[in-house]
Amino acid sequence: MKKKLILTFSLFCFAFVLSAQTAHWITFVDTDDSAIGELNISSKKLLTERFFNVINKELRDKGYRIKTYDNYSGNYSSVSCRNIVDNIICDSSDIILFYYIGHGYRSQKTSRSAYPLLAFSSYSEQSIPLAWLHNSLKEKNPMLLITIGVCSNIIVNHDNKLELDDVILQTDKLVEDCDNDKGISSIAHSFINYSGDIIVCSASPGQDSWGVNTSEGPMDLFSYQFISTFEKAIVENNFSWASFWEEVADETYKVSEAVANLRPQKPVFSYNLKGNKKSK
Repeated sequence: MKKKLILTFSLFCFAFVLSAQTAHWITFVDTDDSAIGELNISSKKLLTERFFNVINKELRDKGYRIKTYDNYSGNYSSVSCRNIVDNIICDSSDIILFYYIGHGYRSQKTSRSAYPLLAFSSYSEQSIPLAWLHNSLKEKNPMLLITIGVCSNIIVNHDNKLELDDVILQTDKLVEDCDNDKGISSIAHSFINYSGDIIVCSASPGQDSWGVNTSEGPMDLFSYQFISTFEKAIVENNFSWASFWEEVADETYKVSEAVANLRPQKPVFSYNLKGNKKSK
């Protein structure tokens, strides 16, 4: 009888583990580059302390497990990136957020897409198309996928043989928007109660992605605006994906336009989302 109880309890625990929802945070940050490394270290620190840590608390309170894939310095490579994308195990109730900060570019052969190539080391066949990465993670069938590339999106005269599949997503409205549940913040609501995918680049085609001096020190402009807009939404408790990305794009553009010697930078994004449920 005792053995049977132990076995039953073990099976219950096993079933609970299998059913637990997981949030996968995948970050690749170029912290060693001589030109942008110091800026990226500051961006990485701010993202960890004031975005991921905040989201982690919200999601853990709702029963989510957190799995972090933190890649920088020696782990920052296209090989590491492809390995994670190829091997990640995801359930249909999971969340994946991929955040890249490094160099990026476009080539003449891949210029039809809005999204750039991620240049992990140099302008070579080791680069990874942001659109390929997004589509590959989407094939893992998560509930919600967010892919963010913080990098330049300018054309470089390089004979890159990579083929790029474009990402074409709905951008004008949310399908089946759902009301917020009582007792849940708008931040947690937007992560838990929506399914679909979002892809973002910090600069539109033909634009650079800039680093600037901020109230938090020198860092990349997009990440600073990303965090600032996120924290504003927390205070107001009115976070929604559509207004969030629009505000990040608009504020990034305004700051880049106001800073002397900078060419304007406006993030480009696409999304296809729907509400998972209606509150009762």
